[in-house]
Order: sequence, then structure tokens, then C-alpha cells
Amino acid sequence: MFQINNFDNSSNAISFNGVKKQEGVNLSRNEVMKNLVGDANDIFVEEIKQYVPENGKFRPVTFECNIPGTQNIFFYKVEYDSKNHQTGRRFSVNVRHQNSDRLLSTYITKGTKAEIMEFLKDKNNHEKIIETMQKLSDSTDDYYNSL
Repeated sequence: MFQINNFDNSSNAISFNGVKKQEGVNLSRNEVMKNLVGDANDIFVEEIKQYVPENGKFRPVTFECNIPGTQNIFFYKVEYDSKNHQTGRRFSVNVRHQNSDRLLSTYITKGTKAEIMEFLKDKNNHEKIIETMQKLSDSTDDYYNSL
């Protein structure tokens, strides 16, 4: 499922249920994550084009998706960078447990709108995103397994 939400203009949120399993095809977890990140990046780049201005402040744009094989949700976020008032944007990867608002987050890159879109399009950066997402997801699992 792909969903765009604009909750009382406070944010632009997009939901995506992930990559559909193909019949008769067994993919490794890493291959599933590569497909998921590739699809998520393609969708998120289009949303950045639509909702992120070239200059000035804007409401954060987010995209969320379930992480296969876990009870965790990851989401991407592009937001205004207050340290670079004109063209600054920050891109982060965030993970939370489905039944909680506890969030683990890390910034991946910052730059202009175009630089962030190029970062997401560059397949060489997908591995960095996957690695970060898996570390955050593992940390989330460790926390909830210890309760």
C-alpha cells in the first residue's frame, strides 16, 4: 500500500507496505532489503520533488514502511536544516517499534534538495542506508526483547 497523508498541514507523510513477494522466488534478507530500499528511494525522491522547496523553511516530509521479518517500522525524513537557512536540508533514517513511539534516528546526509535526491538515487548509497536501518532495527529489537 502506498499512502500520502497531509495531517492538518503539519507534515507530508507517505506510507508504503513494501516489496511484494514474487511467487516461486526466494530472496535473502539482504536482497529483500535492497529491493525495499530501492523502491522506497524511488518513491521518496518523487515526494521530495513535490513537497520540498529549493529554498527556505518547509514542513518535514516523511516516508514510512514496515521492515520485513520484524515488528519495526522505518521511515525516511527530510527536514529543514536551521544551520543552513537558505538551501539546507537534512535526510535521516528512523526506526520505531510498531506498538511504540520510541524512536531511534540518525542523520545520513545533508545538503540541498538536489543533493539529497542524488544521494537517494545513487545505488552506491543504498548499502549505507540498509546498514543504518538494520543497526537501528536491531537496537530496537534488543530494547523490546529486554523488557
